[in-house]
Amino acid sequence: MHSLKLAHLVFAFWLIKVLNCSAYEAPTALVEVFYPQGFRVSIPHENGISLFAFHGKLNEEMEGLEAGTWARDIAKPKEGRWTFTDRNAKLKLGDTLYYWTYVIYKGLGYREEDGVFVVQQYVNTTQHQGGVKPMDGTKSPQPIASNTSGGGNFCLSSETVVNGAPVRCANQLVFEENFNGRSLDANKWFVEHRIPQEPDYEFSLYLNDVPEVLTVTNGLATMRAKSTEKHFGSNFKGSTLMLGTSCTGNLDSEECAFSPKIVNILPPFVTARFSTRGKFSFKYGHVTIRAKMPAAMWVYPQLWLEPSHPRYGNKEYRSGQMRLGQTRSEREHQTLLSGLLLNSKWHSFRLCANATAQKLTEEFHNYQMLWTSRQITFLVDNQEYCHFEVPNEHTAFRNLLNGDRYLPNRDILLTGTRWAPFDQEFSLSVGLGVGGFNDFPDDDDLWTEKKPWINTDPRAKFDFRNAYENNEQWLSETQFQVDYVRVVSV
Repeated sequence: MHSLKLAHLVFAFWLIKVLNCSAYEAPTALVEVFYPQGFRVSIPHENGISLFAFHGKLNEEMEGLEAGTWARDIAKPKEGRWTFTDRNAKLKLGDTLYYWTYVIYKGLGYREEDGVFVVQQYVNTTQHQGGVKPMDGTKSPQPIASNTSGGGNFCLSSETVVNGAPVRCANQLVFEENFNGRSLDANKWFVEHRIPQEPDYEFSLYLNDVPEVLTVTNGLATMRAKSTEKHFGSNFKGSTLMLGTSCTGNLDSEECAFSPKIVNILPPFVTARFSTRGKFSFKYGHVTIRAKMPAAMWVYPQLWLEPSHPRYGNKEYRSGQMRLGQTRSEREHQTLLSGLLLNSKWHSFRLCANATAQKLTEEFHNYQMLWTSRQITFLVDNQEYCHFEVPNEHTAFRNLLNGDRYLPNRDILLTGTRWAPFDQEFSLSVGLGVGGFNDFPDDDDLWTEKKPWINTDPRAKFDFRNAYENNEQWLSETQFQVDYVRVVSV
């Protein structure tokens, strides 16, 4: 009797084991394709897996369980995944990878059959996110969106390029930031830490270690100005500011080490500025930034696109800058500026200025830009108010005249297309600027209050500090908030 009960127990344990194993299914493989070459196929590791095998063919369906062009057994996991890698294969957008995988789990074999992956985009990899690391030897930057597998759904072809890699489909979200964390996502954003110099000589330090000037909470990135003296203390006045190796400017310049000289003082305020430089850049796309603008006079929000690599020159905006939304606030009135910068001395040459009754400082609005190979258009809440086209060589930016003068870097611009300098990849930039030499003209007729400084005057920062350093009402009105940033392929 005792032996019969023991036999029943053994049978029960065996049955439970069989049922548990039979419930197992081979994990769906993650396929990642890299630009300009290479791909990998992987599954997550879990206890019980002792082997992973990949079999596949490119643009040719598998005949049952044939070995295929690629046939590889992977005997051990690496960094939590069982991974097959081919670093040399060149897969193009629209190519189809047919495959099957085999997993040995607790001694039994399981297959994922009839796998189909259509290359919709490239996973680019100088930075990585989502816990998936780049493949050794690849140089293009981070993933631009989630992988798309399955059948080849129809899509409109795209002219967008992200981090050097073409995007296959238009109307595809290639960048999104909703500020849902407690700080900026370091995989997406680079926070500046420097003392601004030419071309604008802003009256604000951009520092990355002052929590009060940049907060991320409740789905919003909030920037505001703070007095430099209150940050460093009154005893610091007149001292040399040295940012050291953490400086993000030119290490051998006053961007990183500045000694005040009589009235040429340190910028009297601290603010923040961050960008996707080195992490995300693109050419052509539909950009939307939802934001609420600052109400204070003499400050300006920075919703800009800046060149990822300044092919046409490093200074004076010679490689271009695109401004999605910049406001000048004067109490109840705001002027909205957007457009293209080609040179600091031609600062307003291609900027559109529009007085608006919209409550830009009280409500969130969508600041948008549509950038294609045929046009650059600026909009607010889908209402167009600034538009550029370059239909022929005569209208190319390199052939613009300011009086009788061409742009100073015209010879270099001639090496690009007629859209140069706006024919390269640009990065996103968000920040809060104060004063400076270029964004507030010396024209008393423009302002409801007397402007407290003169552009290019050595006393400019000194005069501005004396006017506003202790003005708590003004400081409270410098708040600038961004809800989200999105880029969609075109």
